[in-house]
Parts: sequence; structure tokens; C-alpha cells
Amino acid sequence: RVTSGLRSLRAAAQRAGQGAPVSSNLSKERPWTGGVGPVQPGRGFQGEVEAAVAKAVPRLQSIARSLHVAGGAGSLQEWSELWVALDDLQESLYLRGSCPDGSFLVPLRSLGLQYHLCIRQPESASSYMGASLVDKHIMSHGAFPDCEEAVEFLPARSGCIVLDVGANIGSCSLLFARLGVRVIAVEAEPVNLELLRASLRLAQPPGPQFANVSVAAVAVDEAAGFVWITRDATNAGNSSTSSVTDTSEASLVSELSTPVAAARLDDVAEAHAGLLGGSMSDICFMKMDIEAAELRALHGAPRLLASQMLRAVHFEFVPLGRDGGGGVGIRGGRELLELLAANGFVVYGHGPVLQRRVYGPLEFDELIARLAAVGKLGTSLTALRPR
Repeated sequence: RVTSGLRSLRAAAQRAGQGAPVSSNLSKERPWTGGVGPVQPGRGFQGEVEAAVAKAVPRLQSIARSLHVAGGAGSLQEWSELWVALDDLQESLYLRGSCPDGSFLVPLRSLGLQYHLCIRQPESASSYMGASLVDKHIMSHGAFPDCEEAVEFLPARSGCIVLDVGANIGSCSLLFARLGVRVIAVEAEPVNLELLRASLRLAQPPGPQFANVSVAAVAVDEAAGFVWITRDATNAGNSSTSSVTDTSEASLVSELSTPVAAARLDDVAEAHAGLLGGSMSDICFMKMDIEAAELRALHGAPRLLASQMLRAVHFEFVPLGRDGGGGVGIRGGRELLELLAANGFVVYGHGPVLQRRVYGPLEFDELIARLAAVGKLGTSLTALRPR
């Protein structure tokens, strides 16, 4: 069985090297200097796979010979050595479940494209991973419809870079990447970030791999510094950020809060576009879903908003959140729409409660009132730059 397993191991290692697109040294935390760089294709990871196999195979062959001589009835020490060797190899090849503890791999099929993603296990809701409605929807339906809606507004432009602000576990970022565009995935929530990075390591079905994804492990805000990110215990997708500079205020932050680095969106976009071999002028589409922090993020992105190459901004718009809170607010909602209009965008409404059409500035109050009435069940809007 061990000898047969070695043959399978060589084949699996070759497939892993071809399919897994990221080198392990890129997944480790480091101070933010523009974030973690773009994941590298095949060769770096394949080299690690080949080195791990080359080290493990002689050891496993020696154990296999001993077990063969003993007629399969090896000593406890020999069987122990076998399991230690296999465990070491498993660790080297990142095959320990492929996804982090408390999560598992699921296949997604969206817009005719297939890819693999790590999502939370239902029983992880009471652990540090928490629960997530995104994960539950993917587990039940095999796709996340918000991503398909966003793709509807993706410009057909060669060399485009997509900026996914609030990438969550990567369901949309990976779909964008499978479409062949370069992607900057911005995510600060620690567990979502862990799952996103793990998914980038997975061997994927045939098609564009994820060497075109750059992960920015940072929150975006109107100024650089740090913010508190607070997880919703029942839905990690509702994680929100708040600026806390006074220590007396910091003492009031929930035990579910974590301080994370924050940067201006302009700086994140510029740094990661460069890491992907482009520039800010290559960013043609931005998706934003950062739980009422969109306005603060856009205040830190005057150059990006002024770029004529940015053709669309697809964003969650919640003037009023659940139980009257958690949204950007009526005044903030209007300021957000006016900021986009001032930069040459028109606001296009869609979703369950709006007509699919452009809403002019004189209709902003009506639009906000209608969405405020339905609270967190509001909608996404898309700011389009007319040609």
C-alpha cells in the first residue's frame, strides 16, 4: 500500500505544483508596505513540492521495504515512523485538509466557470471562525449571486485591473480572476483573509489560475493609521470598522474587535497595481462592500475617482442598517452619491426594490428614503462613468 501510495504521491505532487499558484513565503504576515504581493504562478510552489517529495520518498521507501520484509506486520516503531513521515510530507504539501481548520473546500460554478474555495464549516460558528451568510449561501447554492451581478458591469477592456474592496473570503475576487482580469483583493478581517489566502493555494480546475491576484491585507480609510475591525458574531460578512484613537474609547471596543492597519485607498490601489505590472490608470472597475465604510474609503481615493479609466463602481448602499443602525446614514448616503456624481459618475439603480435605471441628483433623496425603509435588505448601486 505504501509503494502504491508513493506512485500516487508523485502524480499528486505534479498536479499540485501545476495547479497551486502561490509560493508559501507570500502567505506569511509582514508589515504593510503596500500589502502582500501578487501570488506567483506554479513554478515557486512546484519547486517546494518537488523538494518535499524528494526528501520524503527515500524515507518512505525505506519504511516500505522494512514493512515488506516483515510481511506487512511491522513493529510499532516502523508504523509510527511511517505516520510521522506522511504527516511531515502532508505539512510540506499543504495537504492538511487543503483549507484551514474549521473550513473545507467547495467547488463553485458561476457564469460557466469553475473554481475551488475554502468556506467555514457550519459547526465552526461557535469557534474563532464564526459564522458567515456568504459561506452558508455558497454551501447551499454553489455560487454567490452578488458576484455575478457585479460582473454584469465589468468593462470589456484588455488589461483591466479590478479592485475588490471588501473581498471577504474571495468568492468575487476569484471569479474575476477566472475571467482573466488582474485583481486587487482588499480584505482586513483576519478569518476572511485566512480563507482567501488558503483558496489561492488550492489546485484549481483547468483555466486561468490566480497569479493575477494581489492581496492587500489592510483596511481602507480616509487616512493611514489603524482602525478597529469588529466582527458580527452571527455573520462575519458584517464586520465593520471604526476609528479609535483615544485609549478610553478603545476600552469600550468589543472582545470581537481587532486592531488592523489602515491605508488610503489611493495608496493601496497604486501599490498593488504596480505589483501586478500595471498602474492606477489600469483600474477600470471597483467593487466595494465594506459595511458602511465606503464613504470613508472614497474620501481617501481622490486620484482613483478622478481617473477616467475607472468606468464603474459597484457598491453596497445601506442608508440605514438593521434596527436603525449600521448603515452609512441618511446624510452620509447623500454625501456618498454626491461625491460620485461630482467625479463624473451617474448612479444606476438595480436590485429588489429599485427600477433598473439611472437616478439623477434630484432623485437622490427619494432613492435614499426608499432604501432606508428596507434597512439592511437594501441594495447595491453601480456608479457608471458615461462615455
